[in-house]
Order: sequence, then structure tokens, then C-alpha cells
Amino acid sequence: METTNDANEGALGTLRITLRRAPRMSLSQFNARLQYKKNQTGTYIKTFLGRRQRKYLRGKARELDSNGGERKRRRAQVEYDRKLIEKNHEIDKRRKERRDAATAKLDAVVPCLVDADLAKMRVADIVLQQSGRRTN
Repeated sequence: METTNDANEGALGTLRITLRRAPRMSLSQFNARLQYKKNQTGTYIKTFLGRRQRKYLRGKARELDSNGGERKRRRAQVEYDRKLIEKNHEIDKRRKERRDAATAKLDAVVPCLVDADLAKMRVADIVLQQSGRRTN
């Protein structure tokens, strides 16, 4: 087992560079091109396949490209992104509500200036007294 993840990091870098050059390229197209290059498929095709077999392969490739697989993948990605945005908006909304509630609680604190009243307070109330102190 290799000690690092260099192979995957290299593949990710290759994908990023390729998509910079050809931003509309589909993921399946990228994978096919990379596999074609890595497996030296071009040499095999030139050596062993005739004209009819090449024509068949081109037709099959067009058929696979036109079946809408990439469109479906992109739509699924958009849907996932929308759900993630909605979830993050909901989380932000809850955080803001909690922050507003804490601020309202601190604003409601009336400073206690008499030592006798402080002696009667519970720890939670004393903590609120200290938290409610503001320096202007």
C-alpha cells in the first residue's frame, strides 16, 4: 500500500486542468479520454481493428453520448446543490434565532448594584450579571 494519495491527487489535478481548457467536457468524456491515453487504445485500434469495426465503435460512442447520461448527472448535481443551500439557510436561520434569543436575554438583565441582593442570587443569575456588563 502506498503511503500517500498521490495517484488520486494527480488525477484530480489533471481533471481541473482539463476542465480549465474545456469547461463543457463531461465527466464521462474526460474518463474515456484518460483511459484511451493510459491504455494506449489508439495503438490497439490501428493495429487490430478494420474500417467497419471502427465505424461501429464511432456509432456506439455517439449513441452513448446522446443517451442523456451526462444531462442526468448534471441535473442530479444541481438538485443536490439546491438541497444543500436550503439546509445551510435553515442552519443559519436557527443560529441567528439562538443568537437573537441570547442577546434578548442579556438585554433584559437589570444590573444589581446592592451587595445584599447579590448575596441572595443564584450562580446562574450572577453569571448573567457579569455577561450583561457592557463597556462603552
